[in-house]
Amino acid sequence: MESQQPKTAEIPTKCEEWSLNENNQDSESPGKRFLWNKTYSISIWADQLNLNTTEEMLDDFAVWRAFIQFQASSVYKLCAICNGPETAVDMKICCTCGATVHVECSEPCSTEQIAQKPANKEFEPYLVCCFACEDKMPQEKLKFDVHEDDARRAAVRTMAISDEIGPEFTTRCHVLTNGLDLSEQEKILELQNINAAFFQPGNTLSWLERKMAPNKAGARGTYAAVDIPRFSIVGVYPGYEDLLIGEHIKKGRPIPIYKLRDINCADYYNRVFIEHDKCFTQFINEPNENEESNVAWIQETCHKKGRISVIAVRDIRAGEELLISYGPVYRRTYPFNYDAYALSPVDGYENPPCFALWHWKNKDKKDAEFVCYIAYDSQRNIYTYWETAMRQLL
Repeated sequence: MESQQPKTAEIPTKCEEWSLNENNQDSESPGKRFLWNKTYSISIWADQLNLNTTEEMLDDFAVWRAFIQFQASSVYKLCAICNGPETAVDMKICCTCGATVHVECSEPCSTEQIAQKPANKEFEPYLVCCFACEDKMPQEKLKFDVHEDDARRAAVRTMAISDEIGPEFTTRCHVLTNGLDLSEQEKILELQNINAAFFQPGNTLSWLERKMAPNKAGARGTYAAVDIPRFSIVGVYPGYEDLLIGEHIKKGRPIPIYKLRDINCADYYNRVFIEHDKCFTQFINEPNENEESNVAWIQETCHKKGRISVIAVRDIRAGEELLISYGPVYRRTYPFNYDAYALSPVDGYENPPCFALWHWKNKDKKDAEFVCYIAYDSQRNIYTYWETAMRQLL
């Protein structure tokens, strides 16, 4: 019997507790690297951690520091002891195993416990020792009431994307969390305005309206309030990275319904976050059996990878509902028409960027129809036919 080739290869580092591994070409994610801690069975993709060092210089201190920073900054936390979501009280991180835990599912950690891992020192306010590491697991898991969202929590979430929203908006969020003399509702409104300014750029707030869609089983939909020209960006999908969803689902978390790739704009219970209430793209429905899509997803070059915008693929008249395909793997429990447009960047064209627009009338790749090439004019901040952009450059 032939021996099976290992699906991963270990990459030499200075680590002892951790190992850096690379998937081989026969794996589901060929060439992708992940870090593994055999003591605590921690596995995480290397590109999810902020590792500011070369693989030759990578050591346990750098990996643990990056992992605890990832845990602390993650919007989506699940308690390792009771498997429950974060409540109105911030979760802590176990100084020993690095797991996120409720305060009620842990004990204060000692100076000696913190010192066991030198990288813990800068995270002391976040650290506790979980019941599992203290060998004090309760016979029954704690249960927590579903909490109402609040302005402080919304501000903390918004600051998680400070690298995207910029220093001005981040400073405004900091002010809101530090006792600004405003009512709770006024703080929420300010956070909604901050998020809308980023996720609904330009005049797009006035282009759209949200109302009940009569042919969508009572669901809300996004409608054009004015005529929207072809190739107009109508908004950016809001939310935060939800990178551990696979592990969370195994522990009982409901399957998310507002997740777009790695971005999710709703909480554990699939309630859209209050700070995104003025945004529109998360409420765009799929076409039903007798409808067709009129907008599509696009990865704009002005946004970080994974932050997806929505673009009109034809002229949309005022009063029309915006419709978009959720893709081939989305779990549906309703009648729909698989009618999808896809925009992919064309290699070798960066100034201006070029995108190929394809139309999928079903999930079969061979049936996809090429529509056209479009270009992004950065000076005018518009998208246009590629041929039009080339004529203007002459």
